[in-house]
Amino acid sequence: MKNKKYNTHLITVADGMLIAYIYLFRSNNFVNMQTGNLVKFVVDLSRGVFSYSYLVCILSFFVALMAGFFISKHKKNNLLNIGIEIALLIPSIFLPTAGEWNLLSLALFSAFFGLQFGNYEFGKIDKEIVTTNMMTNNMRLFSQSLGGAVLGEVASWKKVLLYFVYILCFCAGVSATTLLSSLMSVYVVIVPTCLLSIIFILYL
Repeated sequence: MKNKKYNTHLITVADGMLIAYIYLFRSNNFVNMQTGNLVKFVVDLSRGVFSYSYLVCILSFFVALMAGFFISKHKKNNLLNIGIEIALLIPSIFLPTAGEWNLLSLALFSAFFGLQFGNYEFGKIDKEIVTTNMMTNNMRLFSQSLGGAVLGEVASWKKVLLYFVYILCFCAGVSATTLLSSLMSVYVVIVPTCLLSIIFILYL
């Protein structure tokens, strides 16, 4: 499968699975959207409490954003992206879901999503920017495209379908983790890790 669009559909499913996994088993930290962590960190700091768990996620995400930018300049940026992401995920299979080891896991997850979000070339599909793990952007562009379609802009219907499918893939991933977690518990993270490994092979 060489079609980049279908590869990113699968990545969106995997991202949905991972975010649901983190929500269900890890903590209340926001590993793919750092605004929440920033708000919590500043609120706590204003109260005289230094919440290093939020700061670790923010810094990890920021460093990975920079790494994603540099990777985007490489000829095989997609392959590098997926390979490093898999390496970041593997420890989460073994790390405990509480205590300092869980904080390390959250830092790795933050780096995972920062790397993805920082490599903008990675998310270009049909000259449109899609995000595989932050649906706010896709929902915004979906609504704009739908508005254009309602106004009679024929080209907008293609964009409507594009963003709708990505949102649907993300929801499918979230649902899959929710259902599988009753059977696999915390080890459900193995499924999206394996899915990304398959995608890595497809990018070879």
